[in-house]
Amino acid sequence: MTRFNGCIDLHHGKVKQIVGGSLSDSSPEQLTTNFVSEESPSYYAKLYKEHQVTRCHVIKLGPNNDEAAKEALEAWPQGLQVGGGITLENAQHWLSLGASKVIVTSYLFPNAKFSLDRLIELCECVGKDRLVVDVSCRKKGDRWIVAMDKWQTMTDMEVNKDTLAMLSQYCSEFLIHAADVEGLCNGIDQDLVERLGEWVTIPTTYAGGGRSLEDLELVDTLSKGKVDLTFGSANNTTNIKRSIPKDEWEERLSKVKVNKQDLNQLVMNYLVVEGYKDAAEQFSSESGLAPTVDLQSIQERMDIRHAIQSGDVDTAIDLVNDLNPEILDTNPLLFFHLQQQRLIELIRNGSFQEALEFASEEMAPRGEEHPEFLEELERTMALLAFQDSTDSPVQDLLHSGQRQKTASELNAAILMSQSQEKDPKLPNLLKMLAWSQDQLDERMTYPRIEDWVKADLVVRDENGNQLEEDVVMS
Repeated sequence: MTRFNGCIDLHHGKVKQIVGGSLSDSSPEQLTTNFVSEESPSYYAKLYKEHQVTRCHVIKLGPNNDEAAKEALEAWPQGLQVGGGITLENAQHWLSLGASKVIVTSYLFPNAKFSLDRLIELCECVGKDRLVVDVSCRKKGDRWIVAMDKWQTMTDMEVNKDTLAMLSQYCSEFLIHAADVEGLCNGIDQDLVERLGEWVTIPTTYAGGGRSLEDLELVDTLSKGKVDLTFGSANNTTNIKRSIPKDEWEERLSKVKVNKQDLNQLVMNYLVVEGYKDAAEQFSSESGLAPTVDLQSIQERMDIRHAIQSGDVDTAIDLVNDLNPEILDTNPLLFFHLQQQRLIELIRNGSFQEALEFASEEMAPRGEEHPEFLEELERTMALLAFQDSTDSPVQDLLHSGQRQKTASELNAAILMSQSQEKDPKLPNLLKMLAWSQDQLDERMTYPRIEDWVKADLVVRDENGNQLEEDVVMS
């Protein structure tokens, strides 16, 4: 399967996308740039690292790029390949600076003639697994000829099945720019990509003309997944988004096979774990799916949860001990949190003297046994420092959410003691779906779910305006 490999082209220390045939030392005024980034090389290195875009490369196009290349390598050591001016003398130096591999072209063609001896020497110096051969080329008739010196000089080597087979004995990857279309963003050299799919036997990255994510699919089709694709920038590819029509999106969703039994089990799991006894009974009757536990055990857990949420911690502890005394005996942190909740309830009710005695007699000794409890005890006692507890910086302890937190912790412990899952699966799946949509938002426009109750697909344009049409506008 074709994958995207990142690229950082450097020219005079800046990240640029240069039109392939315009780079020349003798005629610098001819230079044509498609894109000059305001971001540093390290920015792109970190971006690729964050998204785990592997096999990325840094290409030094001419002089005054060494410091910029080093900056990128420091941002992602062993994550980037380096090319541009690589020779036998400096290859190991760049590897020592953190390059994962070195990329070589011109050094292999003294006087524009291929030197097998130089390739063998370089292979022996750095190792085949750390060497990439760049056979970037220009089209001449129906052939592709390797071009060197910023693609200005044609060599004596043709890119074909035989030469690639020979070169692959001494390197672990190929990098191949189609110099005639490089930087133009007018589409890839489809003929070359198709031929490379037939010829290459080692990992190969193609560059040149890429303009959209559709080109990634095109390279995959033409090369049968044997050639990867890189974008230099394609007008800043970080802003390129693929657009998927609503009908295509719905068609894709319709092809996803979901087992109804699996869905029913997800719902039942949620009802059982969260303690919706009546709903679990009704759902069992309608779906024919038996609950995974005795429904009476759900009622027992809900009685305990209700006691906590009502502020009656003593009753909750008694009910837990009646159910299984080992739950609290074997979980000192949980028992401490229950005592903490009882202390909070005393303070809430204005029983300050009783709260002080309870903290001193019951909780302080546990803090001595478990120093990690002391911070939470001190935080709770801070409620007493304010006449009006609602003015306290720790007033969140008095919110209903604190009771819910304690009740959920206790509910999870009971479930685990019964060899059940302590957390329902459904909320986590919904969180994963929301996260996936956030990731997709950075890469494409598509019909997305915004109302999680209705789960309708909403189509918006790039400005966030909802569209009535069935097509996502890019």
